[in-house]
Amino acid sequence: MTRFINPVQSAFDTNGDPVSGAKLYFYAAGTTTPKTTYSDNALTTANTNPVVADSAGRFGDIHLDTSQGMYKVVLKDAVDVTIWTRDNLQEYGVAAFFERFSGTGSKTAFTLSNDAGTDEKGLMVFVDGAILDPLADYTVNATVLTLTTAPASGTNNIAVWAVSETVYVNAAVANASASSAAASANAAATSATNAATSESNAATSETNAATSATAAATSALAAQNAVKVRHTVALSDETTPLVAAVGAVTFRSLLAFTLTEVRASLTGASSSGVVTVDINVNGATILSTKLTIDATEKTSTTAVAAAVISTSAIADDAEITMDIDTAGTGATGLKVTMIGDPA
Repeated sequence: MTRFINPVQSAFDTNGDPVSGAKLYFYAAGTTTPKTTYSDNALTTANTNPVVADSAGRFGDIHLDTSQGMYKVVLKDAVDVTIWTRDNLQEYGVAAFFERFSGTGSKTAFTLSNDAGTDEKGLMVFVDGAILDPLADYTVNATVLTLTTAPASGTNNIAVWAVSETVYVNAAVANASASSAAASANAAATSATNAATSESNAATSETNAATSATAAATSALAAQNAVKVRHTVALSDETTPLVAAVGAVTFRSLLAFTLTEVRASLTGASSSGVVTVDINVNGATILSTKLTIDATEKTSTTAVAAAVISTSAIADDAEITMDIDTAGTGATGLKVTMIGDPA
């Protein structure tokens, strides 16, 4: 079973208005043969074909049975005028991870603990706190990251983020760039000897990613990541010191999900004072204990007071606002990640 996420995400006309009564037609890939979708993840209740949107242009739950082959999807308006067509849709997942390396002044090639594919834009690479240009400063080939210029000597002065998201893409494009799933980075680790955390309800922490990651473990991590919902947003740029702000960022949820974890990270730590973030959904806080990063730390995972989620049910298209309640001193590059399970 695979949860379908609309490739265009919303049905809008050329004026940017919702398409009332829009229709999604599903066919076997490359044909006009209707192909069934389902309204439940057990694939027992079939949807109508087409699936018809409400007056706001939104559709109900749509689940694909990709075990029976790929799909072609056609979006039409209420009078059957075609808006767009997407063919050969199939799922690709990329496992998220965060790693640090130490520069030597001469070394340019670094071995990643996970396969990052071949798309440099699927990674965020920082050297001494400065983000590198994926089009000019580095290349990636599976588990080998090669920098154009050798970083200066330093302890853990190279940081690498990979993104994680399940997407549906055209198979021909995917075969050329199967790792291109750019969106939400998942959590920062503070020690080069700690592996990326396996995100499930019984998550297990691997203590030596460089030597203990096997093909089976990597596959399991990718499978677990593929069914997780992640919203990662930046509340500041990478270099300007944080200031307290109500509504530092506002966005909308792409689907309904149950929130299980919240995390925050910094590019530059606060020299004194705690960085505190509040998360609000439709105007009301969802945290009974707010998300914090302690002074001199770069991640909320080491905070003395862990965040406590008081409201976990997040509706589709819910308005999510994040406030910087306290900014610490000199902290930079604040990012927050919401992690959960599809409803």
